Amino acid sequence: MESYTPWLLRKSERDFFKLCVEYSAEVLDHMRLLREEVGLFLGEKWPEVQSHHVVVTRKGSEIIKNRIQLNMILSEKHIDSEDRITLSNLVFDLSAVSSHIDSASHKMDIMKLKVDSCLKDKVKTMAERTEHIVVLLNEAFKLLNEDLEKVIEKTVEISRIENVIDDLRRNLIKSVIQLEGQQNFREFYTLTEMLNSLESVSDGVESVSNILGNIAISHLP
Repeated sequence: MESYTPWLLRKSERDFFKLCVEYSAEVLDHMRLLREEVGLFLGEKWPEVQSHHVVVTRKGSEIIKNRIQLNMILSEKHIDSEDRITLSNLVFDLSAVSSHIDSASHKMDIMKLKVDSCLKDKVKTMAERTEHIVVLLNEAFKLLNEDLEKVIEKTVEISRIENVIDDLRRNLIKSVIQLEGQQNFREFYTLTEMLNSLESVSDGVESVSNILGNIAISHLP
């Protein structure tokens, strides 16, 4: 039997956050597919990269239905107008995470780019850390009906790891610039854009996390 924290007494709110858990789980699956594609990309397995990109794109299209359902719940009169604005922003930012995942996948699909061996481990680490904060976000959603203080702890951890990802991207860009003379401009641009898209995923996760943190703080007993 499900239990809810006192602030989730209204059915519309319960339905909304229950669906958010499902939506964030779908986004996590989407991110896992991207992380797998990054591995194929770094391994220069081009046919597999192209076929995996199709899978990533299909997943992104499939999970749109959850966003539509969430927006339908928010249109109900039982949702307070002030809450509706906050929750609408949450849905928008969560959908943006999925869009950035698709974008990063597209960057890898459009060019058979050989990443210098000295950069591969860092790119792999960046993808793994990005997947990890999506895991934490899904856990934070699950905790909303159990322990608001733990939600806040998760959001703090997400911010910490997101800063690490920012540092990884900056260091990678510096390394790419140093290697620029060894590759043409199109390759240089593609790699930096892929890194920027990956970092945009983590930025989006932090945005959703900040909203969850504010909700948790405002409803602490």
